[in-house]
Amino acid sequence: MSKFVVIDSSPLIGLAMVSGLAWLPELFNQVYLAETVKREVLPGKNASGGHAITEAMAAGWIKIWPDPIVPKLDIELEAGETD
Repeated sequence: MSKFVVIDSSPLIGLAMVSGLAWLPELFNQVYLAETVKREVLPGKNASGGHAITEAMAAGWIKIWPDPIVPKLDIELEAGETD
């Protein structure tokens, strides 16, 4: 089992849409997301699965990555997809 994973918005939203967020803590000790991903997917942004993501964060097994993440791709995608 991997110790942790940093997840971006597309797989996070996809898992939330199919009630699959519960699989993450079974596969990883800790799940992190970048602050940009949080801003992209949480309620108020109309992202599918936002409520489930909020619940996972409240439960403590999805956390914000503590350091800034510098985008590595220079292509036309949302910030949460390039971090």
